[in-house]
Amino acid sequence: MGQDITCLITDQPLELDKDIVHFKIRDVLFVPFDIMGSSISWLIEDAYQYETAQDLFSYFKQYQPDDLILWDTDEKHTVLDIIKLIEDHDIRNFIIEHTADFASMPMDDYFLAVLDGKIIKDSIVFDENDFSKMNYANIEKYREKIGLNFNWIGMDKFHAYSFAEKEYFR
Repeated sequence: MGQDITCLITDQPLELDKDIVHFKIRDVLFVPFDIMGSSISWLIEDAYQYETAQDLFSYFKQYQPDDLILWDTDEKHTVLDIIKLIEDHDIRNFIIEHTADFASMPMDDYFLAVLDGKIIKDSIVFDENDFSKMNYANIEKYREKIGLNFNWIGMDKFHAYSFAEKEYFR
């Protein structure tokens, strides 16, 4: 089974409900979500059209949760869950990152950085086009801006949402 996980990552100190799967590692908060790459890709691709995260979120809030689940999967979350968490806790600095591989071969890498509520255009990675390929080189820079200076993707708990959930409630 390959890796397949979406995470909201922030350096803001937050007190989250104990029922929300989350991990604080080296002053960085990770909130994993069970969302397929295609759903996150939609959010991140559309982010390029907006200046602020709030404007992007307002656009996505017009949808019902079922509208945001692509290919009839059994995801536990939708992008509306990420939006709700960000808005409920007034998170202004964050990244949303999705990574998936199969047999250790990368399949999907999606990335978005938001700093002080503003969408950082040169952070957006959502597909294999030239624009995204150029921005891929910026991922580490934006990870470091929120204090993420280690490889979270290689950690067992972030292999998939089910792994994170199991470790969190252990």
